[in-house]
Amino acid sequence: MRDRIILSLLVAAATACASPKTNQAKQEAEKVHQRGWIGGEFELARKVRLFGSREDYVPLLPPGLASSNRAGILITALSSNSPACQAGLREGDLLLDCAHRPVTTLKAFHRFVDQSEPGKPLPLTIWREGRTFDCAVPVGRETFKRWLTFGAGVGLPNLSDFGHLDLWPNPGFDLWVLGFEPNPNDRKELGSAEAVYSRACQKGKYTASDQDWNCWLVIFKLEHTTQVLSQEPVPAHTAAVKQP
Repeated sequence: MRDRIILSLLVAAATACASPKTNQAKQEAEKVHQRGWIGGEFELARKVRLFGSREDYVPLLPPGLASSNRAGILITALSSNSPACQAGLREGDLLLDCAHRPVTTLKAFHRFVDQSEPGKPLPLTIWREGRTFDCAVPVGRETFKRWLTFGAGVGLPNLSDFGHLDLWPNPGFDLWVLGFEPNPNDRKELGSAEAVYSRACQKGKYTASDQDWNCWLVIFKLEHTTQVLSQEPVPAHTAAVKQP
């Protein structure tokens, strides 16, 4: 999906003219939600697919796993205060199973974590440096709010990607005057190097937001985002870690 520069004034949809639907949107935006959290940034790793994939991926699997595993989740970044790091996971580890189920997409992996109960161990099967082991990560808690914003402005497409149209297998598309871009795997870590740096530059005023999706029609744009409020470990009820 091409990069776009939007020159617009974004207005929260929840603050529009009062109406039953608007009031409902405002109440939804003010709600604080919770979901499971283990920390880390991830990328899909899998064998090369001749007919493409619905998401970007690392086209490699370790020797010996390519015949038994369709894909894995590669840990690309991990902050020291995250439950995954405290449980012994490292950057470069490859997650093969989550909750005793093979993981083949980032979306499915995030869903497993989101729906896990804070304080309970999440069983994972890990590949590291030629060896496989089991690890139970105590699930932490992430609190967040959801926002829907509306904007009007001018979108300037990236000319290096001129004429991009990819309706399949990518669910997003860009026709210049009409487009839709999903970002289901865009997750922010409050303890990441980028977040720490951003807070320092903005004197603590930094807020982490994940863009869930955005769509545009001519000069109008609608965007759904998730604002991350907090991420915290939760003491495990029972958790056992067995490493090589």
